Amino acid sequence: MTTRRPGGEPIARQTSTTSGRSFRATRGRLARHGAALAVILALLSCGEGVTPPPPPPPAPAPQPATVTLEPNPAVVVAADTVRLVARVLDERARVISGAPVTWTSGDPAVATVDATGLVTGLKEGRASVTATSGPATASAPLTVRSQDRATLIDVYDAAGGGGWTGKDSWTTDAPLGSWFGVEANPDGRVLALRLSENGLRGQLPRNLGTSPSSPN
Repeated sequence: MTTRRPGGEPIARQTSTTSGRSFRATRGRLARHGAALAVILALLSCGEGVTPPPPPPPAPAPQPATVTLEPNPAVVVAADTVRLVARVLDERARVISGAPVTWTSGDPAVATVDATGLVTGLKEGRASVTATSGPATASAPLTVRSQDRATLIDVYDAAGGGGWTGKDSWTTDAPLGSWFGVEANPDGRVLALRLSENGLRGQLPRNLGTSPSSPN
């Protein structure tokens, strides 16, 4: 049906079909954008006032479980020094670098030990040196020899002492005067050696105080 103006001129009828589709499309886009915006705002609001979790605690420091000492046993000449080395291990036998170690001497009259494990022999005798780190501890037996005893043991080793005809008490802790062929004073100082025809072989050590020779 055509509508006419007064006077008979027809009025074109406008359809709303196209404009309606455009409006619905625009409203759909707005709805989708609005939903997305709502989700973003919801996510942002969820984070407000939330404290992030703390970082995990550091791994516990390894604890000493075992101490080993080198040399073990130890030998030192009176008035001389020897250094002991302590290795501190954890329960998995792994070395703990920089672990603190406390050193003690079992007989400070025979030998002393400083904070670094350096042992000083004071007089002939026996003692022990102990290293402690936390709950772990270890001890090494220590022998302090007089200079004369140490020199005679060098002679025994250098001159084939194992094959000597007479070698009673040699390399033992017995008084030096009781060693076969050794004359010593009451203080343990050697006065003379009488080892001729005793099967000595080899070169006498220089610290014996004589020129090197090849005794028979």
